[in-house]
Amino acid sequence: MNEVKAFYAVNLSIAKMEPEELLSSVETVVKLDLPCKTAFLHLNAIGAVYGPFETAKKASMMAASELDESRADFFGVRWAFIEVPMQELEFQSPLIDRSRKFVCSERCGGVQLFKGACSKCKAEGKPLVPTIEVRDWEGRL
Repeated sequence: MNEVKAFYAVNLSIAKMEPEELLSSVETVVKLDLPCKTAFLHLNAIGAVYGPFETAKKASMMAASELDESRADFFGVRWAFIEVPMQELEFQSPLIDRSRKFVCSERCGGVQLFKGACSKCKAEGKPLVPTIEVRDWEGRL
């Protein structure tokens, strides 16, 4: 029988940890056969861990956008994603509909609710400038 996996998203900027340190902590807990959430107690208390999610893709949706080479999203928040055995009763699901915004790829300050060309740039007579999707969980845009 296959073991059911759970995926968690960890905001490294809040946790003040490096990915390797986080993985080491979780691996230690799993090796000791303790519940995985034991490794997340501190992170949960400071609001730095989200999950469990059913897939890695759902966990990655907690980041505001695709990550850059330093594991940071659009707002500069660094993230790590962890796979562990599922020990909770149910999975969470990110409700992205309310948080989805599209911002100008050239960072002109344009924000809109639909994908496509930046309306602000278009109004200023610039050629079509694409937007990028940002999940603005905290309403910063």
